[in-house]
This record gives sequence, C-alpha cells and structure tokens, in this order.
Amino acid sequence: MDGLIPFVGSALVITALLVLMFLPTFFAIRRNHSSFWGIVVANVVFGWMPLFWIFILIWSLSGRHPPERSRA
Repeated sequence: MDGLIPFVGSALVITALLVLMFLPTFFAIRRNHSSFWGIVVANVVFGWMPLFWIFILIWSLSGRHPPERSRA
C-alpha cells in the first residue's frame, strides 16, 4: 500500500501537466480555429517550452475562425 500512494500522486500530477500542456489544442478545438492543425503540430513539437507554449496559447485564442454552421 505504501508504493501505491506515490504512484497515484505522480499519475495525477503527470495527467494535470499534460492537460495544461495541451490547453491551446483544446481551445483551438472549442473555437473551431482555422489554424487547428498548425496549433496541434506546434503544441506537440514546441508545447513543452514555456515561451512557445504562451505563444501557442495566444495563437489559439486569437485570430479568425470559421463561423459555425447552423443546425437548421
């Protein structure tokens, strides 16, 4: 039981960091960003570096995105 607690704690920290790292990708999906694939590639390749991550986050939150189609 002693070995399980650090394992679970480490798994939670790693999961939280991965979610945080891919936050720009989640924003690009949600906003239906026109540069979605560029954001994904940049996030995978450069997302682990803080300066680039901030740039990718700003990119995913800015810019024009195509309008959503009406569901009528």
